[in-house]
Amino acid sequence: VHAHYIPNGVEVRIPESKKYLEQFNLTAGEYIVFVSRLIPHKNPHILIQAFQHMEDTYGKKLVIVGSGSHTEDYVDYLQTLAEDDSRIVFTGSQSGEPLYQLFAHAAAYVLPSSSEGLSISLLEAGAYGLPVVISDIPENTEIVQSYGYVAQVNDRESLTHQLEYLFSDYDTACEKGQL
Repeated sequence: VHAHYIPNGVEVRIPESKKYLEQFNLTAGEYIVFVSRLIPHKNPHILIQAFQHMEDTYGKKLVIVGSGSHTEDYVDYLQTLAEDDSRIVFTGSQSGEPLYQLFAHAAAYVLPSSSEGLSISLLEAGAYGLPVVISDIPENTEIVQSYGYVAQVNDRESLTHQLEYLFSDYDTACEKGQL
């Protein structure tokens, strides 16, 4: 029996247009992006709470890209958490050019999940050279290794701290993202 190794890969397209950003009232470099299905173990609720508890968001918005997967009640809960915060934008599920634009023009990417396989969106964020904040589960840390910011899983305070740390020295964060 012969085994063939086929690595996962992602396609990076640097879009010339920013029309989809305009559609969501976003400015290039002025938002944090989360890209995932909106399900509990991906922890967007913890991300929303962490963002809302940041002492300084450095003028950034939080963009939640994705939709539910048989989790309508959970999506409603997320929207309720964010309903009084105009800095939090839900785009729904995106692919193709809109998703390329959302990745290419983000200031940072966050994946606070408590369970993963191999996160394609984390690979995409890395391919775009984004500074990343992840939870400390092995599936995330194996990919990111030393170039990202690592928060304790399921810990809102730790995630808030890592987001603040990233933006407090954003030039260093961008250098780490390019590794």
